[in-house]
Amino acid sequence: LGVLTVRVHFLDRWQFEAEYFRHERDNERRVTRTIDWGNATLPIEAAVRSSFDLEDTRMSFGYSFYKTKDKEVGLGLGAHVTRFEASLSSERREGQAAAETAPLPFLTVYARFALTDRWLLNIRVDRLSLDTGDIDGEVFSSGTEFVYQPWRHFNIALGYRDINYQISSTGEDWNGKAQIQQSGAMLMFTSTF
Repeated sequence: LGVLTVRVHFLDRWQFEAEYFRHERDNERRVTRTIDWGNATLPIEAAVRSSFDLEDTRMSFGYSFYKTKDKEVGLGLGAHVTRFEASLSSERREGQAAAETAPLPFLTVYARFALTDRWLLNIRVDRLSLDTGDIDGEVFSSGTEFVYQPWRHFNIALGYRDINYQISSTGEDWNGKAQIQQSGAMLMFTSTF
């Protein structure tokens, strides 16, 4: 799992941030109950193969209402554009897939604090929900990073991310509910210009 992030500061207090990641999972096991999936029914003891792909693009604009040489606190608006696809198949049944793309808007609060000349603390929290009729979604995302700058344009960071999406759809392409939660430590390499 890798994450690509770009942050651009402009007009002194404004910033644009974009982030992209993709996560793919698949597994195979014998089921202990009957599963109804689309037009297929997978019986007990069937060897079922499942896959779940998640692709997320996060974009936001933020304004730093408090900014000094070593501290910055701001608010922003943005959206997670999330696409997910799930499929199930067995040795007797051809696989069926369901996919949906959901834009999930959010409010973000961010803060950056220079701890020393070489150490920086970044904190960010995203939160909001959306109901558009066919799609009902909720997003909570938070991140904390300790950034070390050994050279002027190169940083190494150790952080922790927690991402939680809840999406339900009654659309024609997909009728169901999914909850995606990922959390864990991250090692990051960044360059600044």
